[in-house]
Amino acid sequence: MNGLKKAITHCGSKAALARAVGVVPMTVSHWVQRGIPIDKAIAIERATNGAVTREELRPDIFLREGASHRSDPQPAEPTSSQRRSGAFTPCFGRGEMA
Repeated sequence: MNGLKKAITHCGSKAALARAVGVVPMTVSHWVQRGIPIDKAIAIERATNGAVTREELRPDIFLREGASHRSDPQPAEPTSSQRRSGAFTPCFGRGEMA
């Protein structure tokens, strides 16, 4: 299973993943065809609390030969604009409650 499908499964649907990262569901559908932007790979990792990593989503960018660690391993934290707008909704996976 590729990283995006894993994230969709983790969240329960494309719509739930979209809400978790602050985009519309159609955007997630476009990612299936076109790939995930780097910033959204990081947002998905944060929204899934690391259940789906940026390396799984964009191995072309985040997995480098000889790399031993990531620069930003922090758990989900909304940005100030996400806090104000209420756009940040972590995805806890199917059946899990916050």
